[in-house]
Amino acid sequence: MSTKPLQTTYHHGYTNTVSLLLSAGANINQAMMVNAVWNGRSTSNFGHAEIVSILLPAKANINQVLLENGRSSLHVAALVGEEKVARLLLDQNADVNLTSEVHKSNRGETPLHISAQFGRSAFALMHLEAKANPKLQTNAY
Repeated sequence: MSTKPLQTTYHHGYTNTVSLLLSAGANINQAMMVNAVWNGRSTSNFGHAEIVSILLPAKANINQVLLENGRSSLHVAALVGEEKVARLLLDQNADVNLTSEVHKSNRGETPLHISAQFGRSAFALMHLEAKANPKLQTNAY
């Protein structure tokens, strides 16, 4: 899989370089917002909420799904336990009822399913307050 300069900078948490690349015209949706949430979880020198807060005003597609696993940024925030990121995404009207594409690694879950699976009640409450449908079913159970 190839990477682009924007992906590399947010993976390492270089907020100033992310801003610089965006101002120079880097394609935010080619680099994919969901990668910023996913890759940031493993970087200890920054909170990736900072990166997400830079990407949102650049008109990142917050409902775009990652091709490798079919999950959106909100799915990943629920999966890795990033409450700040989830709040930022919900404040920008991320689709709380978006089901993940069915791949080997998931079963068509919504962010609410993922929150419930990991017992993250604060996330579940955020999703419900954002009008998540608790009646949606996955393809697994």
